[in-house]
Amino acid sequence: MSVANVFELNKCLDDCIRYCEEHADRQHSAMFGPRLRKVRANFQEALKSTDRQFTQWRMESRDDKLAWKHLAKELRQTQDKLAQVGAVGYDPERVMYWSTAILVDAIKEMVVYLKERADQIEFASEQAEKLERMMDKATGEAKEESSAFSNYQRFATLRSDAFSDVADSLSSFRQVLRRELGKGSADYQSIRWPLTLSPDETVL
Repeated sequence: MSVANVFELNKCLDDCIRYCEEHADRQHSAMFGPRLRKVRANFQEALKSTDRQFTQWRMESRDDKLAWKHLAKELRQTQDKLAQVGAVGYDPERVMYWSTAILVDAIKEMVVYLKERADQIEFASEQAEKLERMMDKATGEAKEESSAFSNYQRFATLRSDAFSDVADSLSSFRQVLRRELGKGSADYQSIRWPLTLSPDETVL
């Protein structure tokens, strides 16, 4: 089943509210006018809130990916530095930043390796601390990204509910107008009904 888009619903709401204001003396206008204004306000607020949460989630997602990417790069640079001083016994495998679980294990293993050789390799202690700091940051960014995504999902549900409220209110109002005015009425035709809200079936 097709679904009306945001523009169609907003335009229809505007038309319906305008109709109610122009024909305030009609009973159905008095009945539906306040309801339509309320659902429009709720709908617009739901759209704004969802857009804000989506933007926040995308920003957190970007920061999350960058943190893991920098961590993977630092691991590669650590491996290269170890190779340059002829160190042995460490895992030289390159780990991609999107394989976060594998990357975390590789970092932990590297930190243990460096700490055990702090008295043998000049940069080992400092590098181990740097890797730990960067891993803590990446883990923190991952938690923030997860939280932002959860918030976005929650607001997306509110948006969906607002869509339903608008569609239900407009459908009810459409049925009343068709019943009382007829679908050929100029007043009825002045409202741009989304196709999903104005099918050709007979309104009983």
